[in-house]
Amino acid sequence: MKWPNVVLATGLAFGLNGCFTAKKKVKVVIPVAMPSPPPVPTAPALPEPTTAVTEAPVTKPPEPEPQPVPPPPVRQRPPRRTQAQTTTTPPPVTPPKAVPAPEQAPVPRLGEILTDDRRRELEGDFTRNITQARAALGQTQGKTLTAANRQTVDRIRTFLQQADESRNRDLVTALQFARRAALLAQDLLQSLP
Repeated sequence: MKWPNVVLATGLAFGLNGCFTAKKKVKVVIPVAMPSPPPVPTAPALPEPTTAVTEAPVTKPPEPEPQPVPPPPVRQRPPRRTQAQTTTTPPPVTPPKAVPAPEQAPVPRLGEILTDDRRRELEGDFTRNITQARAALGQTQGKTLTAANRQTVDRIRTFLQQADESRNRDLVTALQFARRAALLAQDLLQSLP
């Protein structure tokens, strides 16, 4: 055997022996040579001037004189129109004829449907309560009333007005207003001296 082969075989034997018996992994780092940066070219040196340069004295520039402000432009009037230049007026537009609105059916009223007997009964109660309230208001005429009594009189008048307004539309509601006016009138008569 040749000498380099023996060295190589021995090295492999030791290297393999270590690989099988060693439990840790070995990382082989191979250094890589980085290329060097290219050289930076330098500028050639400039020759020094041979003639001497003298500095000129610095003088201030003259200040500009203020300019006068021009007057604003004068607005000219447009030329007057002559008869030949006047435009013709368009013919008058006639308004469209008014179309009569169709007659609308009466709006149905909401409320309780009453029989004739029930209507007569409610109208009798309504008249009785309105009469009592107005009689009580008549008895307060000429008497000195407290502030609370004057407020009660105003409330009675309001209920009487609401009862009269709602009588033709809803008799049941009108009767409720009349009853409230009559009850307040009784309380008012009891509180008078």
